Amino acid sequence: MKLNDIQLSSVLIVEDDSSIREALELTFEMLGIQVSWAVSGEDALEKVHPGLSLMIVDGRLPDLHGLELVRRVRPQLPESTLYYLFSAEAGLNPDELRACGIQGLIRKPFDTERLIELAASHSRPMGDALVNGSDSLLASFVP
Repeated sequence: MKLNDIQLSSVLIVEDDSSIREALELTFEMLGIQVSWAVSGEDALEKVHPGLSLMIVDGRLPDLHGLELVRRVRPQLPESTLYYLFSAEAGLNPDELRACGIQGLIRKPFDTERLIELAASHSRPMGDALVNGSDSLLASFVP
């Protein structure tokens, strides 16, 4: 994977767990991608801007459910890619995720190499991404 394969200009990471947020942040910064972060839904709403290439949203934020955040920002970010960060025990409804505008899933804990692959491929046409394993429910999550 070459750094010039990465076509992201900026990423907003919305995650309240500092260790996960820092791991995501370091991964993208290693690739030379501008990273901003938010620790809550309200914080994220203040940081959303049309230049975002990618937004990674935790499903469980302290003040706002991740899907509600995505519903609110999707109209402002029609060209941005939105990924949903979730834990293995989260009950996900693929139809609801699609309806909200989620384009991919990242399961916690995530594998850094798979995250880099996701970053590199996000701007090219692809099916929805699942980082760190597969699951029958999630495998059915396709456009």
